[in-house]
Amino acid sequence: MIVGHVDGYGRALIRLPFRSEPDGPETVVSTWIDTGFTGEILLPRSLIERMSLPRSLNVEARLADGTVSSYDTFSAYVDSFGQRREVEVIEVRGPLPLVGARLMLGYRLEVDYHALTVSIGQPS
Repeated sequence: MIVGHVDGYGRALIRLPFRSEPDGPETVVSTWIDTGFTGEILLPRSLIERMSLPRSLNVEARLADGTVSSYDTFSAYVDSFGQRREVEVIEVRGPLPLVGARLMLGYRLEVDYHALTVSIGQPS
């Protein structure tokens, strides 16, 4: 199970360990859960450079306001739910790392705004 918290702005946050290669050094990143983002991970350029993530592709994405933009993608490995798996990281132009719905497919997300807790785990 992954546990996190809700911050003073109402953002659901979890910490995830990233690697640039399967057995590379780990960098733990505090990420904001964004269920409106259907991809896996958005990271700012500064984190991508610090972790030396290898560049993959350039993709187009339609944003909430309907505009289409082009983004660079990178390859990374994330340890979650007892597994190390390769994920697609999209470079975000903002400062906040985001976790999207695709990373959580098959798992149960619970955000308790009263207790200010977040948990992601196996469905019951």
